[in-house]
This record gives sequence, C-alpha cells and structure tokens, in this order.
Amino acid sequence: MSKGTKLEFKQSLEYKDAVSYLEDLVTSFKSGKIVVQKGEETVSLNPAGTVEIEIEARMKKEKGKFSMEISWKEPECSSEDFSISSSEPAASDSDTEEKNEQPENPTDTQKKMKAEKQEKKVKQSKTEKKTAGQTN
Repeated sequence: MSKGTKLEFKQSLEYKDAVSYLEDLVTSFKSGKIVVQKGEETVSLNPAGTVEIEIEARMKKEKGKFSMEISWKEPECSSEDFSISSSEPAASDSDTEEKNEQPENPTDTQKKMKAEKQEKKVKQSKTEKKTAGQTN
C-alpha cells in the first residue's frame, strides 16, 4: 500500500448485508490480505506481526454503537532479510552487470579515465600520421 492511501465508506445496510461484510473481513484478515475497493479506488492492506485492537461499545437511549479499530505497523525488515556474517554474499547476475558498468572505487575510475585518454591519443596520433602521409 502506498503511504497516505485512504478509503472511507458509510452506508445504511440491512443487518444480513452488514454480517456479510464482516464475514468477508474475517476471511480476508485470516488470509493476511485485506483489499478494500470503492469504485475504481483500491487500498490493499497486509496485517502482520502484532496487531493492536481498540473496541468501543455504547448504548445511548435507543441507539447502540460498536466500533472496532485494528492497526499494525509494517515491519522494517524481517529476520529472514537480516543476517550478520564474516563472508560476503555471492554476486547475482544483476550485481555482476552493475559492477561491469561501474568501477568499484575512485582509483578504478581514475585508471579507466587514464586508459580512455591514452586510447584517444593513440587514435589521434594514427589519424595525424595518415593525414601527414597523404599531404606529402
């Protein structure tokens, strides 16, 4: 879900239709993914880890109200994504391609620039010799 995405919905429903929404919510919550859609707008939620539940129930005269809020924080990284060791991970194909395109440190950059300059000078020297030979 992108940050700041919000959908709100308020409507009077028949009791059985409200029960149906709650059953859909429970099924989605158990699956680990809740998708809320209103028209073409969609919000996808992935509750995980520890959830916080806030419940409010009240009765005033002839009107009852029940509110439930469920919240959680997205984990910054899972323990599967984090490790500490003394060895470096094996390079993937994409890492290898990036290393071929970009030198690893400033010294490599300087060496590459120097080699390119030298190559340019050699080409220029050959061109000048050809041109000098044609004019003589």
